[in-house]
Amino acid sequence: MRVNFPWYFFNVVSVGGATASGLENPNSITQAFSIFKTNLENSKAKIVIVLLGEVDTGFVIWYRSEKYNTKVEEMLDKALKNYQDFLLFLSKRYQVICLSTPLPTIKDGQNHGQVANLRKDIKASQRDKTQLTIQFNKSMKRFCFQKKLHI
Repeated sequence: MRVNFPWYFFNVVSVGGATASGLENPNSITQAFSIFKTNLENSKAKIVIVLLGEVDTGFVIWYRSEKYNTKVEEMLDKALKNYQDFLLFLSKRYQVICLSTPLPTIKDGQNHGQVANLRKDIKASQRDKTQLTIQFNKSMKRFCFQKKLHI
């Protein structure tokens, strides 16, 4: 990064377990929104690059669909709205670059690793999760285009 972008300083703020689905929740365990907001308030940044992990499309949307006995599409819409609201909040003060959500990497039946074990009860296949991630990314691409956010 220093070689290719010598005039830029990168301040990376990562919140493990943060989800788009939980951004609106002031009682979330991760407190991701307040952590991001505090870090931005203490920054001189003019550009914010946002990368959402695959936990929403790979786990949370499916989990919440089962927990609340609702359609996956409803939980997808909620995650999209939360993420879009977050990006709009950022865009009021910063130039926003939104990177696509990575495709899920946990294979069906995988039983090793803490993350895989936590997610093993979700009935969706890796193919289903991949298709949902692609749908999520396409929706975000349209949104970013409409709002003139960089992708």
